[in-house]
Amino acid sequence: MTIIVSKKEFLDTYKKKFWGYKALDVCIDNKWLPLKATPFLASIVGRLMGDGNLSKSRTVGGDFKFYGNNSKLDKIKFDLKKHFGIIPYSYYPHPKGGCYILRYNNAIFSRIFELVGVPRGDKILTSFEVPDWIMQGTKEIKKSFLGAIFADEMGRPYKHNKSWKGLEFGMSKIKSKSKCLIFFLNQLKTLLNYFEITSSKTILRKNRPYSRKDGHVTYPARFYLHTNLANRSKFYFNVGFDDKTKQKLLYSSLK
Repeated sequence: MTIIVSKKEFLDTYKKKFWGYKALDVCIDNKWLPLKATPFLASIVGRLMGDGNLSKSRTVGGDFKFYGNNSKLDKIKFDLKKHFGIIPYSYYPHPKGGCYILRYNNAIFSRIFELVGVPRGDKILTSFEVPDWIMQGTKEIKKSFLGAIFADEMGRPYKHNKSWKGLEFGMSKIKSKSKCLIFFLNQLKTLLNYFEITSSKTILRKNRPYSRKDGHVTYPARFYLHTNLANRSKFYFNVGFDDKTKQKLLYSSLK
């Protein structure tokens, strides 16, 4: 397996080496570093690029959060403890309802996630790409990343007038980051092409601006999977959703 975060790369994130070496000792004791590319790590990156969030500041706090239903979050909680031995800081209902929040307060792992390619802060305001170690990774790494981010951000399949629709992936960004957004979505399409899954052209919807309460205006970009039976079958068997409900719906579309 390829090493994607070395001890030196981690240490270099600290301006004050005294604290860097202390943190490095923790990493070594827990066997977190050197960090190798794995399908599980790719799935966590997919979740953090999807519904998740990594704290804006490297030096103030160090939390990362996952949002979703209990089934999804329980699995993430179990797997993070199994693979890295880390436990959450809190697990609670979202104040606005509709889902739960799984929060980790771990400044060391926050830095590690940044080094593997997870963007910090508000993803709508920042540029990010699919990390090279995923783009050039094994089949299982590609699959795990796509399955996770599609579970979070792709629409559910549904039947409409005897045909299937809904396999649409989209994200939004402020206007100055729209080119970066299109590039990111095209990277996802490239990964789908690896599995011979076809999709539409990525379209930036300039006529669909959304004004946020903080004053930022965002624009969505989208692509959708071609929903013919052969393409749906390839998607189900080769990538699919890391979500039981969505995967069952996808399976029902094959009958």
